[in-house]
Amino acid sequence: MRECQTYYAELQMRLDRHFSHSTHTISLNTILVNALNLKETPRHLDSQKDGNIQLADFVAGAILQRFTRKGVLADILDKRVVSGKIVKWKTSAQKMKR
Repeated sequence: MRECQTYYAELQMRLDRHFSHSTHTISLNTILVNALNLKETPRHLDSQKDGNIQLADFVAGAILQRFTRKGVLADILDKRVVSGKIVKWKTSAQKMKR
């Protein structure tokens, strides 16, 4: 996300609504706001209703296909990617707990 901020200083973060407990959402927002010095609290949206979240899901699925060797959708997106980094969720979660 820090790399994104180099291109978009006033980053407005929108996330797929994932957590069912509001305390988890609040905790994640606190971590993100503090770590990235966000001016706006991230919004959590329903991917069934929000086209931007659906697009992000599509891109994530295309990248996953590349690494599972089950598709070539990511090839279509390559020329539009400014920066890419693969981070495993487990590693990321462990860093956030520190």
